Amino acid sequence: MKKILGIIIVFLMLSLCACGSKQQPTPTAAPTAVPTEAPTEVPADAEPKAETEAESFDPTSFQSVMSYYSAHADEMYGSYAFKQLDTQGKMTWTAPLAGIKEFKVPDAFLDAKGGIRAGGGEELYLGTGLVNLDVFYLPYEESEFDVFLEKIAEFSKIENPTPEDIQNYVALVRDYNNNAYHLFAIMGLGNNGTLDDLKALLKEHFMRNDLTEEDIDQLFETSEFIEAGSAEDYNFYMIKRGYGSAFFEESQESYKEEYDALYDAAASYTSNFTFMRPLALAEMVVEGTGLEFETKDLKDNPVSSRDLFGSHKVTMLNIWETTCSSCMSEMPDIKRLATEFEKNGGQIVGLVYDAMEDDLIQEAKEIADDLELNFVNLLPTQEMKDFFKVQAFPTTYFFNEKGEVLGEPLTGVATNDYASLMNEYLGK
Repeated sequence: MKKILGIIIVFLMLSLCACGSKQQPTPTAAPTAVPTEAPTEVPADAEPKAETEAESFDPTSFQSVMSYYSAHADEMYGSYAFKQLDTQGKMTWTAPLAGIKEFKVPDAFLDAKGGIRAGGGEELYLGTGLVNLDVFYLPYEESEFDVFLEKIAEFSKIENPTPEDIQNYVALVRDYNNNAYHLFAIMGLGNNGTLDDLKALLKEHFMRNDLTEEDIDQLFETSEFIEAGSAEDYNFYMIKRGYGSAFFEESQESYKEEYDALYDAAASYTSNFTFMRPLALAEMVVEGTGLEFETKDLKDNPVSSRDLFGSHKVTMLNIWETTCSSCMSEMPDIKRLATEFEKNGGQIVGLVYDAMEDDLIQEAKEIADDLELNFVNLLPTQEMKDFFKVQAFPTTYFFNEKGEVLGEPLTGVATNDYASLMNEYLGK
């Protein structure tokens, strides 16, 4: 039993791109916000709208994607579930990097008393063309997630955390991720990849992680692979490899029946997907391109790109959102790095991507105050949004003193990479 469980753990950890899982110890990126409440009913006498965002949305156009993300950021990679999204009466997800043009959320998701989150994105194994979206069930209510955020904020205020403080923080994040149970994954493979091609690719990577052919064959036999659809030269497959409610804790007993029902019905959800050729992360990279802007920071101070970038040899720009839990979880580390980088000629600057309306600007200010952020955080302009084409939160760019992009952006929580890249760009 332990051996099989270990195989399952490896399988899911290898299949994830932007999400925590039941046994994954630390978050890797922001989870997608997924609505869990029933959609608001549209009054019968409501005036019909002209061309809607949903109708005009072109997932192959970056400008269209940016406009859509700006209006509905919570739906993409912004946050935890428990948020309602109403796109002209349709409750949908979209994740162009994962090849998901649209997923019409099933009523069972909308009516769930537990939470549902999803994540996915760029190629799972670089050079293979394999992309994925993973969907998880969370057996608790929104109020419990609020407690998690409060504890993250408390830790962020500790100026000199002790080893015990750090251990408690790691345990907090681990517990949060340990309470996510896998429902299913959607994987897309280019070049008209068949199911056999997909299994061969997965098998190749599993064997590199010291799994035997026997172990892998047994894993595949106990997993369910379902054809989900296609788009251009991409074929998509649903993979069901859940832990089952048998792994639920005693306090989660009341959620078992709901999880089992959602897991058992997963195959029927394939008809809710509309697929597209995935957008490549490389399309977002503009290395060497200069960025110019005039904006304000969260303290209402005017900021120009020339002065901002020119004041330091290298600037790390961390792009986050007010609803991004993974963004918040890495803030304690970013605060410490901000102090370290300043000593060596580098700096960290934040960009609050969704803070364009008054209510979100105020929310961003309150978050910055609560977390006692020790680095400048900017308000975005539309020109900045058009430039960055952000698909996941957090996303991090590096700039030289001329305001030119260095290298490729990092998507998701990448704490271990920030210092090494900063030192590389500083020439250390």
